[in-house]
Amino acid sequence: MERSNGANPADLRRSRTARYIALRALAGLVLTCCSVAVHRDLVFASEASFGGGWPLTFLIDRPGVSVTGRLSLIEDAVDPAAFGIDWLFWSLLVSLVGTTWRRLARRDGA
Repeated sequence: MERSNGANPADLRRSRTARYIALRALAGLVLTCCSVAVHRDLVFASEASFGGGWPLTFLIDRPGVSVTGRLSLIEDAVDPAAFGIDWLFWSLLVSLVGTTWRRLARRDGA
């Protein structure tokens, strides 16, 4: 069924869904990058180090290669699998909070 302005309701829903997913993924990416501020002490092969990221450590300080005690995307090791899992975790958390918020707002307004 076409509307008078020529917009198909199914296309509008797909567009809205795509924007919803993109916004949640972007928010998840921002939160993942901010989670680097959570530092953890790590021990690899009797070599003490530390890393950043939460819930999984995805940025790991490499002693002897990078500035000790500072995390940098250029000098330090990045674990792409842990980064992806963290990104997925934060994106799902943002989606869960957003969905809950909308349902509660709808219930209060009804």
